[in-house]
Amino acid sequence: MVATARRNAGRQERISGRRAGDGARPRGWLRHGQIICGAAAILLLIGCSGAPRVELPLPESGEFLTLAEQRALSGAQLEKYCGMLGSYLDGLRADVALARSLQDSLSTVLDSLTVETGRLNRNARELERELRETKLRRDTTSTYVTKEGDTLTSLGTLFYGSTSNWRKIYNANRDQIEDPQVPLKPGLRLTIPR
Repeated sequence: MVATARRNAGRQERISGRRAGDGARPRGWLRHGQIICGAAAILLLIGCSGAPRVELPLPESGEFLTLAEQRALSGAQLEKYCGMLGSYLDGLRADVALARSLQDSLSTVLDSLTVETGRLNRNARELERELRETKLRRDTTSTYVTKEGDTLTSLGTLFYGSTSNWRKIYNANRDQIEDPQVPLKPGLRLTIPR
């Protein structure tokens, strides 16, 4: 065992250039140290993995790395790129949630507008009908202001030549005539259909 230790010490002396227990630096130590420091500096410049540094595109710009470009990234770069993509996807998910919320709100507004449009269309049709009827009445009617002693039957005889046509006058003026059997109040402006 002692012989083996001496042989190992001799080998170490030949490799390192110094004897065991000797505090002196070995020959060429400075040169080897400079090479190691230079190699470390190069590794720091190009990344510890030896992969060249790639400028990572921002996903927001619409540019992404291909699979081949992703495989060429160092571990740190790949982790950073994946983090950027994760943040981008989270933003997209938030945008989708907002869009769905807006879609629901817009659907509610659209439903309300559809109901309101239907109501307005019904009102417009009713107003058109009333306008047609008013024009027709104006074209086919005249007015008469009642005097003391006028009755519907006397007006029927006056305008139509027969007492049986009093119902035409009554139907055209129901809002003003309470009882068709009672004499009319003087001063009523009645519509007389033609």
